[in-house]
Amino acid sequence: MSKLQLGVIRDERYYRANNAQRERADAEYRARRPASMAAGKYRCIYCGHESQKHNECHHMDGNHANNAPDNHKVVDTLCHAYHHLGQRAASERFAADNLGDRTILAAIPEISAEDLNLLQRIAGVALLDPKEAPMAKQVLQTLAKRHRPVGEAFGTFLPGDFAAAMVRLDEEAYQHRGTTMGKLRMLFHEDFLRKQGEKFKDDYPALPVQTWERIAADAEVPGARGAA
Repeated sequence: MSKLQLGVIRDERYYRANNAQRERADAEYRARRPASMAAGKYRCIYCGHESQKHNECHHMDGNHANNAPDNHKVVDTLCHAYHHLGQRAASERFAADNLGDRTILAAIPEISAEDLNLLQRIAGVALLDPKEAPMAKQVLQTLAKRHRPVGEAFGTFLPGDFAAAMVRLDEEAYQHRGTTMGKLRMLFHEDFLRKQGEKFKDDYPALPVQTWERIAADAEVPGARGAA
């Protein structure tokens, strides 16, 4: 799998609003997207989350007018957001571009960005269940406290501020941004995670939250506790 890191579209010519051929490019994208998603087996190249309904197609070079097959890769919404840090699209259709102030940056080096996204998605599922929601909230609140060292070190923990700074970096510094920002992770708002939880349950309706305890009990080998 590919390694995920924070990034932005730095070339203003690549912004949809600045593309004179936007309608043609978007039509081409819509036509080629199904084949690109199928070729990637609907599996995120970063975290491995698989979803035929809800995963997205990412332009690897940031140029939405470049719809060559090798420029299309499957990503899930949370991982996609790392490539559009702090950005907001003109259309709500482009989900990953519309996170804006619904995210913060936190220093969580002991968990990879990919694994943290999987954890946050599962927390989103738990938030939908009244019994599980309090623990999910506690986990998310504990993670959110990690924004403090980011604010102390950089003077901000807001994605938009980091995005503005990355746009101004020269190309060499941008390519090596992992040396200064490699420990930073995106934490998503609870409301956004609930939506991701709903999508997860839509993908896997046979595994609702209320059956997890039963599944765990069914999987337990009789006498295993005593054998230990």
